[in-house]
Amino acid sequence: VFANHAKASDIRCPTLIIHGQRDQIVPVAHGQNLYKLLKSKKLLVLPPDMEHNSNLLFNIQYFILPMFQFFSLPDYVFQDIEVPAWAWDKHRSM
Repeated sequence: VFANHAKASDIRCPTLIIHGQRDQIVPVAHGQNLYKLLKSKKLLVLPPDMEHNSNLLFNIQYFILPMFQFFSLPDYVFQDIEVPAWAWDKHRSM
């Protein structure tokens, strides 16, 4: 149905694959094989108790923590951001 395996070697961006080990619809080997075919920066996360339709936000170890670690996202900052006046100048965007 999807040509994932044929396209995987063409992917050049960082790729995070999350595949639950209790998935009864798509075999976990599918995610593992895709991971092996990727040539770019990659991370494979195989939560042992995750099913096909599990909520990724239910357990932070499914998605949130791997995403922050893999993509090196900045920590949250709880302060107001000041946008300089020149950023609103429409002439700079043309």
